[in-house]
Amino acid sequence: EVRVIDNGEPYQQIGSAQVTITVQDVNNKPPKFLQDSYTEYVLENEPKGHHVLTISATDPDRNADLEYDIIEPIVARDKSGTKLENIASYDFKAAFSIDPRNGKISINEKLSY
Repeated sequence: EVRVIDNGEPYQQIGSAQVTITVQDVNNKPPKFLQDSYTEYVLENEPKGHHVLTISATDPDRNADLEYDIIEPIVARDKSGTKLENIASYDFKAAFSIDPRNGKISINEKLSY
């Protein structure tokens, strides 16, 4: 209950009302991937649309709606784990696509390195 009192003269007036407050869950917990790191090797001759990998995350917030995206900078490595240095002319982001709803990564265009 909330009460309000005015400063009326010569008599103060009082009013009251019942108030219900509903606390809703806020987005205060970050999503977490099921693995710390994902690695997949892809042959250069795999066709467009080839499923490469599915990544997955969970969010402890109530009614969480996750969306996946590939962001830059992208680091490319060879099978030995060595970072590829001469990749300026190759658009790795365009080469792969990710389904924003389920984290499925696929080849988006012919691979050529």
